[in-house]
Amino acid sequence: NWNQLADGINEGFSTVLGYYVYKNNGAGGTTFTLTNTITSKATTTASIISLSAYTTYLFKISAYNIHGSSI
Repeated sequence: NWNQLADGINEGFSTVLGYYVYKNNGAGGTTFTLTNTITSKATTTASIISLSAYTTYLFKISAYNIHGSSI
């Protein structure tokens, strides 16, 4: 999970519409793949499927609004 962005300056003065969730391949790679699109600003969790046991993954969360995303 992650913290919801506050209205105003943290959003570039445009309302956050949702979030994109990216994960790497679990092998320490630097390539991230979009795994989820969250279409509600209030939703701050995501379920990720197809993970392997004993594997460490990295995740990136990107907020998006009418102008695009933060990544």
